[in-house]
Amino acid sequence: MTGTTYGIVAGYDGSPGAAQALRWAAREAFARGTTLTVCLAWTPDHMDLPTESALCDLARQHGQEILTRGLPYALFVKGGHDGEGAVRSVERIVTGLAWKAVLAPVLVVGEIDESALEQCHELGITFAAGLEAGVF
Repeated sequence: MTGTTYGIVAGYDGSPGAAQALRWAAREAFARGTTLTVCLAWTPDHMDLPTESALCDLARQHGQEILTRGLPYALFVKGGHDGEGAVRSVERIVTGLAWKAVLAPVLVVGEIDESALEQCHELGITFAAGLEAGVF
């Protein structure tokens, strides 16, 4: 198909293996010059839950913990002429989701050049390292 772009998708659940996979995916996406999509995943601590209500209670508790501390995020925006509006829009959306920016947004206006790719790479690597270390 013309115009189809394939990127790299990585799942992240907070485990050391997922952090290692995310670092690999970030390096691979950068090397291939493609997009990286990170999917946050959560699984219960144990799979043999006695009832469906216990699963709901566990999910609710985990969700409340996330809302209390705020889910970390980092942002890369490519703008044609400005991009500030896109950054403000994302900031409004994530405020409602109780997410927290842990790094300054990287905003590239115009064409993506080597400097922009390096900034994006640094953002991804720093974010992944912070997640793995539990800093964010």
